[in-house]
Amino acid sequence: MLPELALSGMLLVQQPSNWVRLTRSFVCGPFEDIVKGLAGEEFNENPLWMGRSNENTSMVLFTNPKTGGWTAVMYTGNVGCVIGAGSTSTPLTNPQIPQTPAVLSH
Repeated sequence: MLPELALSGMLLVQQPSNWVRLTRSFVCGPFEDIVKGLAGEEFNENPLWMGRSNENTSMVLFTNPKTGGWTAVMYTGNVGCVIGAGSTSTPLTNPQIPQTPAVLSH
C-alpha cells in the first residue's frame, strides 16, 4: 500500500481568461515507495512517459497495458504525489488534440 500524506496542490493557469485555478489534495510520500508500490503485484504499472518542468518538478506516467490501469505521479526530490489514477486507458496510435473532454470518455 502507498503511504498517505495530504498535501494541498494547485494547478495555476494564467491564460486564457476563462481558465480557472484548481485546488485539490494529493496523496504524497517517498517517491521510491510510490514507484515500488506501483510496480508491485497489485498494480503492475511501469513508467511510460516522463517530463520535467521549469520549476524542477518532474512528472511520470505509469501504465499497465494489460489492465489499462494508469497513475500520474508528480515529484520533487524524494517526495512524490499521486495526482491522478484510473483503471481505463487507451493507447493513442495517431494522437490529436481533442476538441472536447467527451473525446476521451470511451
